[in-house]
Amino acid sequence: MQRSYLSTQPKILSYGLPWAALVLLAAMAGCRAGGGGAAAAVGSPAPPAGAPIASPQKSAATVESPLPMKDSVASPAKVAVPVGPQQPARDPAGILKWSMRRYAALRTFKADCAWSASYGTDAPGSAQRTILYAAPNRFKVEARSHAISGSGPELILTSVSDGQTLTEFGSDPQVMPATTKLAPASLASARSKVLGHPLIAGSILYQFFGGPDRLDTMVDTARAPIRLGADVTLDGEPCRTVVFYAKGLFGQTEIAIRSRDGMVRRIQCDNQPVLEEMKGHVNPAKIPAQLNTTETYTHLALDTRIASTAFLGRLPPGVQLMYPPPVLFGQPAPDFKVTSLGGSPVKLSSLRGKVVLLDFWATWCGPCRKGLPETQKLHNELAAKGLAVMTISAESKDDVVPFLRANGFTFPAYLDTKQAATFSYRATSIPTTVIIDRQGRLSAYMVGLQDPEDVREELKKAGLRI
Repeated sequence: MQRSYLSTQPKILSYGLPWAALVLLAAMAGCRAGGGGAAAAVGSPAPPAGAPIASPQKSAATVESPLPMKDSVASPAKVAVPVGPQQPARDPAGILKWSMRRYAALRTFKADCAWSASYGTDAPGSAQRTILYAAPNRFKVEARSHAISGSGPELILTSVSDGQTLTEFGSDPQVMPATTKLAPASLASARSKVLGHPLIAGSILYQFFGGPDRLDTMVDTARAPIRLGADVTLDGEPCRTVVFYAKGLFGQTEIAIRSRDGMVRRIQCDNQPVLEEMKGHVNPAKIPAQLNTTETYTHLALDTRIASTAFLGRLPPGVQLMYPPPVLFGQPAPDFKVTSLGGSPVKLSSLRGKVVLLDFWATWCGPCRKGLPETQKLHNELAAKGLAVMTISAESKDDVVPFLRANGFTFPAYLDTKQAATFSYRATSIPTTVIIDRQGRLSAYMVGLQDPEDVREELKKAGLRI
């Protein structure tokens, strides 16, 4: 992540977001060919200008949901949330599971969230969030933040899944460009910059929709035991509080759960892992001593009717996908022919029946070099389970072979000197990672250096058992 990018982006600095969120958003916006990227750490120049790039049939972000309006959830008179057992009296883990069980039973959920952050001497950050959810994997999360000056347009960050495609974008593409990928199986398993980071629109609440089986994914009992906090009353409603150390970036967490129905009313986190993450990326003088966030949920609506159109990933006027995939997710991936290091031609279609991971890279690309050890690890661990790795470079054999030998890489490597595969997959910024399922359909398209866990999650979506 590069702080220098922020100094050239006055629009980013004008919004009332915490410094860590600004750094992350700036890094995401910097992920562009020739743009000196950061979060995705692209920073690799585009291929020669004027080279042909295949056009997709239609932007995935503008495709309407295939789910008909009849899939809108019935009215509360016909669908009621089951009451279930009373909450456990003195068992903090039991209270969490009871609440998570209630969320997992919901067919739809709507709520407003007042989010605030307190982090040292700087002005506090604040945002308004809205959450729409329809089981199992249609959802829309919006975070709205007004400019610090109090004038001008607000910044709106959106993450929306229509059940097939997850689209994320900002109302100001200079702050957050639009991206798209295959929808997660559930809101609880969604992994993205917007939904995963507590300073943007991330929340532990999303884990609750996965039910009590997600407790071990949510809570780090090795760091601290789950315990009861003090009872509180919020908007006249008695609530039990549970305190635990959360996995991920949230740190020490206190959740207030409404006693009468198990709904979460407030979440407070110290986000210490975020501060640790900032070290080495941000000027130490800019790292606050604390970074406490509070989410307060109001206007909860359970199992009310939500039209399917609410979950369409339509981009605002003037906003385009930053890295559109070569075809729509779930469509046949473009076939191509590359050359093995031994000189033999190899077609992508020859690997049908395996999950294929394409890694477009170059010896001179720093982020590529940083990510190749993980590619090697995936090849070593998962080849026997049906993963076929294809690392593809547009360089010459004389450039590639010495580099691979010097670094001990043994994954399958191929040459694309005519750049046919490179341009078919729009790999104009590298590294670019593409995942294709066993039926030859596009499953994931990721530009920039990726979190290894995100790649593994996408491999699971493609049908690989890890």
